[in-house]
Amino acid sequence: MFSYRYMNMGMDGLIQGSDEIATESILATMGEMGQDKYMNAPETMNMQMHMLGIMYSPADFITLMVMLPYSQINMEMAGSIMNQDQSMMKEMETSGLADISISAILPIFENKTNKASVLIGSTLPTGEHNETMSMMEQMQMRMPYPMQVGIGVVAPFAALNYSHYFGSDENDFKSSLGTQFRLDLPLGENEAGWSPGSRFRASLWYSILPTNEISISAISSFQINEEIEDPAVATSMNPLANSENTGRSQFDLGLGANYILPENPAGMFRLAGQIAIPVYQKVEGLQMQNTYQLILGLQYSPTF
Repeated sequence: MFSYRYMNMGMDGLIQGSDEIATESILATMGEMGQDKYMNAPETMNMQMHMLGIMYSPADFITLMVMLPYSQINMEMAGSIMNQDQSMMKEMETSGLADISISAILPIFENKTNKASVLIGSTLPTGEHNETMSMMEQMQMRMPYPMQVGIGVVAPFAALNYSHYFGSDENDFKSSLGTQFRLDLPLGENEAGWSPGSRFRASLWYSILPTNEISISAISSFQINEEIEDPAVATSMNPLANSENTGRSQFDLGLGANYILPENPAGMFRLAGQIAIPVYQKVEGLQMQNTYQLILGLQYSPTF
């Protein structure tokens, strides 16, 4: 099976803990550098990712997957009066190949109404994790952590998936309940000297199938991202470049839909879409506020 997924994530404004913070309140004035005052502050941020996937099952007991991601990240900022060259620091952009993912799905059990499997895999450090920007035409500074398209280390992950199906008769109303628990554990310190934090995510969804071709889902998820560890001196240029301003917990609610296209001699095509918004988020230090996540996808299963 071949797949293409597009993800678009938006961020707007700043939060400290779970409280919104005005951008102007953290911009430095004369003599205020440090003490939670910065030369520049993010206002909006957008991340887009294009993902190409290949899935192959050499036997009934295993399915292998490879995911190739390409990221584009843009951040718009406000500058303080301490920043003499404001035009240089109003926008940041990065793009490139992100960290490739390899994984395998192993079934645990399956019957008419229940299905469980485990996902194991790892991301590989193929994305740039030390992207820099020019400051004052001579000095190079590392871009903030969210602007890096990679994390620079191998990151094994594992997930447990379970689904329960309601209504086995074709005349009955079909629906399903599913859940996933996933843990990502980046290993060690990258060449730039910082260590990405681990990530835990728990998801729950309920799907209804009004027809054999269409499914509609209600989705909820809770995630915890641990702080980044970086021995480098905290910078006062931008709060997102300070490792003390990393780590968050977040609860999202969303809706999704799938549509299987009419039968085609070349194979089966499936369209999918999902939109989610955070209803709760709490961060360590000072960070951007997530506003939405949109995912669109196309799957193709050839007949050969």
